[in-house]
Amino acid sequence: MSNSGRRLEETKIINIKNFTLFLTLSFIYSLVDVVFSSGDYDINLYATGVHGIGDAIAKVLKSIFNIENPLFIGFFAASFYGIVNGILLILISFPKLDRKFSITTLLNSIFILFFILTLTYLINDLNCLKLKNFFNVSPSKGGGFGLSLVRVMIVATIGGLTYGTLIGKGSSSGGIDIISKYLNIYKKKDISAITCILNYLIAIISTLLIYFGTKEFQWESIILTNLVKIPLNTFFIYLAIKKTKPKKEIKNQI
Repeated sequence: MSNSGRRLEETKIINIKNFTLFLTLSFIYSLVDVVFSSGDYDINLYATGVHGIGDAIAKVLKSIFNIENPLFIGFFAASFYGIVNGILLILISFPKLDRKFSITTLLNSIFILFFILTLTYLINDLNCLKLKNFFNVSPSKGGGFGLSLVRVMIVATIGGLTYGTLIGKGSSSGGIDIISKYLNIYKKKDISAITCILNYLIAIISTLLIYFGTKEFQWESIILTNLVKIPLNTFFIYLAIKKTKPKKEIKNQI
């Protein structure tokens, strides 16, 4: 295929159908994260990915400097995600990966950053539509393990399907997905397996950061994150990739 032919083929990725799909998935991912993960709960769910590291750093800073603003953690984590994601796009994605992946990942990153910042303010501050703390079912400091288990299953399932669908469509949500894509192409590693390993590493880092910074060590959070969230999330990522990725590409990776 000529260079002009390849350029024409690549432009097809930015069409109304894909744009609408990526916008919708980014909104769903952000809404689920804000409603079920970043509310004022007695049992926290350790966030994973680049956003998870930002979340852990924010919790440490909030504890050290006694920051009372309820929006601080959400805004800091989102900003951290935006900065690190920009670095990964510049250093890895655009130079090393295909144009379709890089451009759509950039778009998704912008969508997610915008939605998380906006929804954090609307839901966790203004409590629009009564969505804060699991639709007001779980009051501050009173959710319990059972409701937290439901929350983590919702986050892991929807998050995994969202991640997997984006990857299957040749895109991603950014962050560790960029690293996973790079290792998949150049080292022939399975994307869902790489994502699982990276999420476990980030969960360990986040746990240690929060412990040494705040002296908090929640066994419930560790169990829910490591034994429920990450395995379930990985399963649905794999399932979504398998259902949405062209069969030819799947065979080439086996």
